[in-house]
Amino acid sequence: NDSINDVVWKAYLEQNEMGHDIIIILPDNKRIYALGSILAAKAPALIALMNTEVSPKEIDLTSSDLLSSSIKAVLDFVHGAHDTDPPRIALMQDYSALCSTLHAADYCGAQGCKSWVE
Repeated sequence: NDSINDVVWKAYLEQNEMGHDIIIILPDNKRIYALGSILAAKAPALIALMNTEVSPKEIDLTSSDLLSSSIKAVLDFVHGAHDTDPPRIALMQDYSALCSTLHAADYCGAQGCKSWVE
């Protein structure tokens, strides 16, 4: 499939530019790692928040009003945790968590995640 090949090559080229591991500092000050090329492709609003003057690069979300669990749910989605059969991570079931995840997906620019939750 040409579209898949295009995405893979674009991600490979962006990975060289973005770096492999990007540290994301969640609102609760926990740190998780994300892949730069995946964020660029699937959560581009986060890339705009990236501090490139430190190594490894980092995205500080400590001042965000989002829940850490919601941001983590979006990052799990964009990194493919729901693409396996069975999914490595299940979709949350309560209304409040779904709404919070939709808000986090919108904040991150993760339209695929937003559509999936809707």
